[in-house]
Amino acid sequence: MLRNDFRIGVLTLALSINAFVTIAAFAAEHGVDGFQIGADISSLPQVEAAGGAFGDGGRAGDLPTILKNHGITHARLRIWNAPRDGWCGLEKTLALAKRLKAAGMPWLLDFHYSDTWADPGKQVKPAAWANLHGPELEAAVFDYTRSVIRALDAQETPPEMAQIGNEITPGMLWEDGRLGGKGAQANERWQRLARLLKAGIRGVNEGRAGKTPIRVMIHLDCGADNGKCRWFIDQALAQGVSFDVLGLSYYPWWHGSLEQLRGNLNDLSGRYKKDIAIVETGYPWTPRGMDKGKTGERFEATVAGQKAFLAEVMKIVREIEGGRGKGVYYWEPAWVATPKARSMWPNRGLFDNEGNLLESIEGLGGPAGK
Repeated sequence: MLRNDFRIGVLTLALSINAFVTIAAFAAEHGVDGFQIGADISSLPQVEAAGGAFGDGGRAGDLPTILKNHGITHARLRIWNAPRDGWCGLEKTLALAKRLKAAGMPWLLDFHYSDTWADPGKQVKPAAWANLHGPELEAAVFDYTRSVIRALDAQETPPEMAQIGNEITPGMLWEDGRLGGKGAQANERWQRLARLLKAGIRGVNEGRAGKTPIRVMIHLDCGADNGKCRWFIDQALAQGVSFDVLGLSYYPWWHGSLEQLRGNLNDLSGRYKKDIAIVETGYPWTPRGMDKGKTGERFEATVAGQKAFLAEVMKIVREIEGGRGKGVYYWEPAWVATPKARSMWPNRGLFDNEGNLLESIEGLGGPAGK
């Protein structure tokens, strides 16, 4: 009897250890603790086509695998409707989504609803939608969003989350969805924007109908500006816009101090009870290319300064009151310049000019370059 009890005990222990290892491995891959460490790698196909390559400790490697080996759990990809050169269009997004699946990396899809960059300074309608307004434009947003999600789902690479617009503090799909004005005009503009946002949200939901839902994110640019964030979210909720996660951009030279970031995130968490993620951030590892060397923060523009900045951002988001801090995404860590193509972000990535991983990636919580 004792011998049988011993065997049962050993078997139970073995199963427990195996379960723990399996759970730990899954957590490392998918951020099961609820916190996502992400990287926007939308430019990867373009960099590689221009001859760019990446290395880790002197050894060449596949970018998603390198990032995953250093603690990155999620990727982020932007999608443009009909880009002139094809980069960031649906075809390229489908191909890159397959690479992410092969690397075991969940991801966030960023709808710009434009043929090019959409940000607070420009929210240009896709050329194909130029003459669409009102219900016709809303239908186009719905149909397009649903078709993209269905295409990704058909190849078994659906995103885990989807943004309805990119940095939409001033609205999107201008002039139809542009915010501004006063009184009745301001309210009418908010109603138009809300209808467009709801159309995109319906597109996500129906594109994935009957399967595991895709979480919906609203993305604002003003990560440290409490007044602007509250204004937008109050209005969106009043218009009946429903979303799961609030995504924010935070670049200190544009958006304010780390202290302001901390105060804003804690206030938003308590006020709205929504999950929050910083889905764009970055910091220079060299002063080259910066405006008179300014970074907007107390850290130097060095690899060590970049690492320290990232560690502080991670700490702030992880400590958001209520446990609603759900992730930090670095924007374009691998957009390196090549002999055939320039980069608008060479001094703010996580790789040097030769494509070698910098030790500042440790600031995001992962191990240093090997």
